[in-house]
Amino acid sequence: MIAIINIGIYISIIIVAVIYIIVVRENYEPDISFLTMLTIFFVSEIISFILFNLSTEMWFDQETSLKLWYGALISGSISIGIWASVHAIELNKRSKVRYLPVLISISVFGILISFFVNPNLFIVVESNSNYLYLSQNNIFLIWFLIYNGLIITISSITQITGFQNYSDRDLGVLFNYFGITFIFRIINHSIFLLFDTLFLKNLVIVAYFLNLIIILIIIIKKPNFFVVFTNKIYDFIIFHKSGILLYSYNFQTNKEFDDSLLKGSILIGINHILNNFSNVKNQLDLIKLQDKEVIFQFNNELGFATLLVAKHKNTILERSVNKFNNEFSKKFEANLVNLNGLVDISNFSDTKTIIDQFFKRYILIK
Repeated sequence: MIAIINIGIYISIIIVAVIYIIVVRENYEPDISFLTMLTIFFVSEIISFILFNLSTEMWFDQETSLKLWYGALISGSISIGIWASVHAIELNKRSKVRYLPVLISISVFGILISFFVNPNLFIVVESNSNYLYLSQNNIFLIWFLIYNGLIITISSITQITGFQNYSDRDLGVLFNYFGITFIFRIINHSIFLLFDTLFLKNLVIVAYFLNLIIILIIIIKKPNFFVVFTNKIYDFIIFHKSGILLYSYNFQTNKEFDDSLLKGSILIGINHILNNFSNVKNQLDLIKLQDKEVIFQFNNELGFATLLVAKHKNTILERSVNKFNNEFSKKFEANLVNLNGLVDISNFSDTKTIIDQFFKRYILIK
């Protein structure tokens, strides 16, 4: 009965969180690949938690319970591997070996999975109203501990060395807490596999709940987690094909700035683009920035272009810039059409409201 209660509470927490996210869904605009991996992590966690609870209580016969136990071990290993991989990839986007931890984890996990074809990997022992699982293969235990130790090592090193890559420092601190509970859960599960006791079983269940609660707190409290995990945007520049700077904004200072602050490769690149506005698509490579990327979009009909300097270029930012351009065109169409002679750029001073609308996540992290 305790297993059903645990599962009911666990699923209820997830349902409440999902309902909340759906209600305030306008705050979330996740990258599809990142969301996919996060979904796989959550599904694996849920399956692992359910199977772990069902397999350790005497709801089914021993043969069925053993299969559920295998399923819990496999899905649990998948979930921690997925998280460690996503964590390492996201925090080390500039690293040339960012995928190395993933490849190592997959290799060790493949070895671990090969053991489950052995029907005598565990024996099932009845104890009161619980099943105990005693390993009959020391080599499997060694590889299981190696895999868990590897995940702990990857997660710890990634969090420590990559902490400065968090765009939102508070988000990084929250992930410190999650990392502690994550490691706590893995260590408890490893010990439980060696010494199957009711106390250790309950510790594993508590660790599952702690993991779930903290990651949901992160998602709810920091919706920019989906968008700005490690990304930053720096300068946003709008200029007319005549060479006039219409508006510029710096996200690191949360202040507008003028063309006197534009310098180096940005200014050179913009000048080349302005001289070849009709063929602007081929001019973007003239802007070279070290450790930064440029998102550039233009409107030939109204004769203006926007340039966004970011740490990483992605589809979310590109969509945001496109939405900004559409709204900017609607709001200032009359000003842009009649733009000639002496230009009063104060007409575009209300641009900040559009920036707040489409880039609020990046402004909030300051």
